[in-house]
Amino acid sequence: MKPQYQLLKSLATFIMCIYLLNGCKKYNQDLTWKVNTNVYSSPVLLRFLNSDPAATDEPKNFAVTISGKDANKVVVGSGGVDFKAVNGLLPIALVGGIVPTPQNPVIFNVYADIPGYAPVSQAIILTDTNPQVRSVFAVSYSKPVKGTAALVNQTSLNSGVSSAVSMSTQTNTDMTERATVSIQEGTQMLDANGNAITSGTLQTKLIHFGTGTTSSLESFPGGLTAPDAIGKDGNPISGGVTFVTGGLLSIRMIAGGTEVKKFSKPLNVSMEVNSNVINPGTDQAVALGDSIPVWSLNEQTGQWKYESMGVVALDGNGKMSVQFQAAHLSCWNLDWWWSAFGSYQTCNNPLTVIVHADPAYCAGNFEVTLETKNNQYLGALHGTTLFNGFECTFINTPIIEQAKIVITNNSTGKVEVESVLFTPCSQGVIEVTIGVPPMPDIVTVNLNVFGKCRNLNAEALINGWFYFYLPGAGPLADRVLIYVQNGKATLKLLNGAGYTVETCYNFQDYLGTGNFNKNNFIFTPTVLGQYNLGATGVFNAATNTLDVNVQVQMFCEN
Repeated sequence: MKPQYQLLKSLATFIMCIYLLNGCKKYNQDLTWKVNTNVYSSPVLLRFLNSDPAATDEPKNFAVTISGKDANKVVVGSGGVDFKAVNGLLPIALVGGIVPTPQNPVIFNVYADIPGYAPVSQAIILTDTNPQVRSVFAVSYSKPVKGTAALVNQTSLNSGVSSAVSMSTQTNTDMTERATVSIQEGTQMLDANGNAITSGTLQTKLIHFGTGTTSSLESFPGGLTAPDAIGKDGNPISGGVTFVTGGLLSIRMIAGGTEVKKFSKPLNVSMEVNSNVINPGTDQAVALGDSIPVWSLNEQTGQWKYESMGVVALDGNGKMSVQFQAAHLSCWNLDWWWSAFGSYQTCNNPLTVIVHADPAYCAGNFEVTLETKNNQYLGALHGTTLFNGFECTFINTPIIEQAKIVITNNSTGKVEVESVLFTPCSQGVIEVTIGVPPMPDIVTVNLNVFGKCRNLNAEALINGWFYFYLPGAGPLADRVLIYVQNGKATLKLLNGAGYTVETCYNFQDYLGTGNFNKNNFIFTPTVLGQYNLGATGVFNAATNTLDVNVQVQMFCEN
């Protein structure tokens, strides 16, 4: 039984991330103002999640960096460029007048260094102005997700100089490959500017991302779509690159509190390759002597760069592996690119995926993945909710004969649907249908939301996010995110539970509580203070609809 069917016995909570774009500031107190806050376009809610669906801890509060080609077009939901995640959530938008399209997308990179997790870096590509939720998955060093292996190691330095040290990740049930990083005798640790670090200790953190699980692929730093990758000739690759990976290694070193970025002698790196990986150049399982390009990722900018050509050979454990040298620190990826092998060839024809789904799929967390016929990852929309009529667009597609769309439930790992094979460059639109589970008891909810200044006669229509979830169900389980446009939104909810309503505005959270039923009801503020939230609900049995009027009471600046 899915957790959503247990809602009658559960306390459900939703978070509403709101922004009042004109802030209710400097109003004449003798007048009543109504402010339309539809100033910014393409609202996106970035949701940072622990990639392990069984995890009990989640990324909380931390700084986020927006970089890349169109970074100057991105603002936080309430305006400005002070990007901070609160409880793992960061609402952002594009400045007014920016209208992304598949032919002219907006592209930027999201980076965060979250305590306890490997740094996260993900390219965001926007092709329309529709509200979107983008999940960014972080891998914990203490409990890495299935399909990965982690190592945290402490060694000694002599004024920043290392002796010969070799460190290897360990294999496990879901990760059969091993990665080894070796420091040469007499290697001086250097910072990003090439200055010597004179520390006595070195902490090394490794995460090896394998190719055998969806959870590993969705957590890849940088993702496997590189819109502005640097090629062999040192120039950006026109049209970007779609990778097919043989594995990725995240390497991080800290000496005495200073990030190590360079070395006087390069590191020697060995990455084992899963024997089940299909070489797209031969359409056969990877074999000794095969060539795999080696790429590095600047996590803070999201820039992929071609480094060298690796050759598959046997390592000391008798396993197929690729060895290379790393003169600087970043993520290192073994990647073929989709092309006619020898040139980077993707077509500029977008592929739109349309999902037909039962209303029960309004909750949950899913991967919408473009894959080869051999089940190799080509690109994905990570960690999204689904609904009937859901659409997403891949702006560039590889020039190959056959591919498919696969939708996977992140909370269970189950493949919900797999499309027929098609030719990506000529398909244009592909439609998939998710099966119909038993129907829960649901009701249509019409939300009407507005802000009320407690100290001024001012009101504001609200643009922002509503977040519905079931406590104790895990970070990837049944959750619904709804965007309120000009104070209005319509959604379907399950009947019969008590809710806590939480608002987040200017990095603060405020609560209200009430019982949700097919009945009239009232939400009341949990704690009276500067920001209060209340609501009333009126049920119409004839139409099975519930009109919920939400008022956010706040202290506004004069």
